[in-house]
Amino acid sequence: MQLVRKSLTLLTGEAGARALGILTFALLARALSLPDFGTFSFAMSAALMLAVFIDMGQNSHLVRLASRDPDGVSRPLQRVLLNKALFGGMGVLGVSLALRAVGFSAQEVTLVALMGVWATVLSMLDSLRAVVRALGMMGLDSAVNGLESLGRLLAVLLAWVFNASVEVYAAAFIIEALTAVVVFSVVMSGRATVHLDGEWSSLPRVLNEAWALGVMGVAMAGFYRVDQVLVQGLAGAAENGLYGAATRIAFTATVGSAIVLMAGYPELSRAAASGRRYGDALRRVLLLSLGIGSLAAVVVFAGADLITTLLYGSGFDRSVPILRILSLVVFAHSATVVGMYSASALGRERRAVRLALGMIAANLGANALLIPALGAIGAAWVSAVGEILIGLGMLWISRDFFFPQQIEGASAAC
Repeated sequence: MQLVRKSLTLLTGEAGARALGILTFALLARALSLPDFGTFSFAMSAALMLAVFIDMGQNSHLVRLASRDPDGVSRPLQRVLLNKALFGGMGVLGVSLALRAVGFSAQEVTLVALMGVWATVLSMLDSLRAVVRALGMMGLDSAVNGLESLGRLLAVLLAWVFNASVEVYAAAFIIEALTAVVVFSVVMSGRATVHLDGEWSSLPRVLNEAWALGVMGVAMAGFYRVDQVLVQGLAGAAENGLYGAATRIAFTATVGSAIVLMAGYPELSRAAASGRRYGDALRRVLLLSLGIGSLAAVVVFAGADLITTLLYGSGFDRSVPILRILSLVVFAHSATVVGMYSASALGRERRAVRLALGMIAANLGANALLIPALGAIGAAWVSAVGEILIGLGMLWISRDFFFPQQIEGASAAC
């Protein structure tokens, strides 16, 4: 019941955040031309891939640290924030130069750079939120999550009122995220045992312990984000706009499983460290995630036409069959996230990395074959089949804990 209560608390903020997020995306779709919307969707996808490199497993490691030693997490948190600022700057520069070198337009490169700055700031906010969740302050995290998304919607609405260019919309994302980080830092210092003292010397190193988590995250980001890059390159911006609209709805529908893991990961981490009843905790999380994922998938499939028309208008009717295919992703993802976080809690990240890298290779090959022939529909089928396979693979990594037993020497078993 404690897991359910925590999940419901987080659900309030996350559901609001994702609903506001999809309203923001819908507003962008109506305010921008279809090619500009497709390019913006491409830039956002590229930036979110960059965000995984920026994080490099540090958020998950912060949760492990805060779950096991709440009083000692302040200094590691400051190191993580510094790391992310440095990695973000280097990443934005590197990606911009690489895209320009391979022939992307100046507008595409500019948008990716701007959205990369946004992703950097958002990743820093996610670090603050991860620590708050690990400390059990689910209400504070829920409030910040919803309010931050509301701020983004208002920023986009303001840009729309002034008939701004697509680059100004990206700048609005950055300004809103910076505001959220500053405000949350102040509120967090007043309500938690975490204090950012501004002393940046002699900070502890975290990457040497977080890198394996980071590699797993990078591999998974590649699996989830490479499709939009390929659709943009092989089928064009307009086709990617249709695909981006459908994937945004599907992503929003995974909110339930994301919430379960936000609430359950600290418990999994503590159970793995203490050696007590990990299998019971894992099964509880999996059953709850699968139940919520099943319900969400049915809603997406049955309501695809109505949802797409209400959000984007009749010009996006070709997104409906794409969304129906992606409802399979919504269901299978509820298993994938449990397997992935279980691998993290048990220290089995390397196995997850090998699986994800293999699936990326298969994903690239299948998309390269199907997108030229089928467009976004081909990419949707690749995503659906790939999600099912990677979900089964992630659960297989923790197969020895799906039967009643206790962990005896978890580190030795890993």
